Amino acid sequence: MVHQLLPWVENQAGLFHAIAEYYLANANLNSYSSQFPRSGLMEFRKENQNFVLRLEKGEKVMETLNSFLSEKQIVGGKIQGIGGIKNAELGFFHASKKDYEWKTFKEDVELISFLGTVSQTGLHAHVVISDDKFNAFGGHLKEAIVSVTVELFLSEMKKIRRKDAPEFNLKFMEL
Repeated sequence: MVHQLLPWVENQAGLFHAIAEYYLANANLNSYSSQFPRSGLMEFRKENQNFVLRLEKGEKVMETLNSFLSEKQIVGGKIQGIGGIKNAELGFFHASKKDYEWKTFKEDVELISFLGTVSQTGLHAHVVISDDKFNAFGGHLKEAIVSVTVELFLSEMKKIRRKDAPEFNLKFMEL
């Protein structure tokens, strides 16, 4: 009896392979594993004007997100998330100096909160992180590497422009 089933099983495996190839070639691109040249790991799902995103271990957070925004031509929105990161470079803006002071947290840290705005200039994000002693640190996120995962919710909005704010050497949202 087993010998009689073998051709059927082989045929089903071939059929499954053909279906998988067809699906991959014709998949709905609103839900797929994005193939960014730099990493190719991030996954996302789109629901109306919202995206659910998951970055994987080893991805550069800001680089991956800015590539995604560029690819999808998203020039307005808000983003929030949580996760685990390392090599987090955070900045504190000194208004009197019109410049950032940077500090890198090389160890694995909890990404307690990731909040940001999306504009035509890209992503502007602030984070709160926590170390293994439960000390919290926060600031402007320049870059970080995903150590576990980063889960985000992105809401797309109409184009947000930024205008020069010479008093601080920054660009503020134009309303």
